[in-house]
Amino acid sequence: MEKIREFCHPNFYDKFECPICKTSKDAPVVLVGIPGTEDGNIMEAAQVHSSCYQLWLRMRDIDFEVVECK
Repeated sequence: MEKIREFCHPNFYDKFECPICKTSKDAPVVLVGIPGTEDGNIMEAAQVHSSCYQLWLRMRDIDFEVVECK
């Protein structure tokens, strides 16, 4: 089961837009690794609305657990 850490707000520093819903809504986000950007144990990531990503995972029958923001 994949554990996903949720952040309460997106980082709006670089004009955030969710790649799934294409909005900039201020809602909890998760960081999703970008394949091909690995450098040792470091990887670039994209901010995605948590609800959008959870729906995407459910549609693909992927088990996950969200560690909610506080």
